[in-house]
Amino acid sequence: SESQNDFGQEAIDTLLTAMSDHADNLCVICAGYPEPMKKFLNSNEGLTRRIGAIIDFEDYEPNELFEIFLFNKLKQKFNTTSEFDEITKRIFEVIYSKRNKNFGVLIEVFKIFFLLINSGCEPRPFSSG
Repeated sequence: SESQNDFGQEAIDTLLTAMSDHADNLCVICAGYPEPMKKFLNSNEGLTRRIGAIIDFEDYEPNELFEIFLFNKLKQKFNTTSEFDEITKRIFEVIYSKRNKNFGVLIEVFKIFFLLINSGCEPRPFSSG
């Protein structure tokens, strides 16, 4: 935002000064969605000269989101039915198919996981049979 209360340029100037003054012992990691990051990097040519690498992370695929969900479910000792797991897997497929430029890949896993926790389900041991 370009309001009079916007401290963005001051923050960038401070960051650039620190990057120059401490170039030998400072690591700066900036993260964000692609378009705002492009705008941020293009806001000052000093930034683009000082950034050593740009890494673009692809969105997790639905099956990867589901695997992360399963990992967390097992870690927290939640035992769910196969029907619940299939519905959860389908939810990830739908969420992924409707994602937009602001898709928060892992936040979707944790939203569903917290719904499970807040639903009143109690962690319980897995049966051996």
